[in-house]
Amino acid sequence: MNTGYFDWIGAAHYVADRRNAAMHGKKFLLDSAYAGIDENNLYLRLDFTDDAFLQQGSDDVLSGDFDVSIRIDSIGAIVGDDGKRKRENQLELRVVEGKLVKWNLGPGANGANTSGGVEICLEKILETRIPLSEIHAHIGDALEIRASIWQQGLPVDALPAEGAITLRVLRENEFEAIASEEHWRA
Repeated sequence: MNTGYFDWIGAAHYVADRRNAAMHGKKFLLDSAYAGIDENNLYLRLDFTDDAFLQQGSDDVLSGDFDVSIRIDSIGAIVGDDGKRKRENQLELRVVEGKLVKWNLGPGANGANTSGGVEICLEKILETRIPLSEIHAHIGDALEIRASIWQQGLPVDALPAEGAITLRVLRENEFEAIASEEHWRA
């Protein structure tokens, strides 16, 4: 899975807010997050800052040991078979010496199953494709997404810093209807 610039046009995009960080000495590791969806999959992309984990002398290679945790909550339009509207999912990735060595997708923290159909690519950016069926998301649901970086068991950065990126799961014709509506007004 290797996408380009045009693949992310129209995706939800969240950029780290750095306005109040200098005074508090906050270290930024995540630059921005993208989230997109089609009828079958959720697509996520995390862009790291230039100095996050880069090896000296190479601008394209992540280095260091860290964990990436992506919380994906599926909030049902109706109550599911389990009697709940909210289904919690956690995608956890372990990176050692800049290389992805392990990942899990499951309910809550420390999910134990590596799921079929999930694609993950980690280079200077992290990209994932997750089938909606793997996170128990259905048409009409809302997805709330939040990514965080952990080192030595402690959180060091998150996007968004508070709250979540929210997407609605829609059919293709609903996407087209929304895209064709006029959203700008003078």
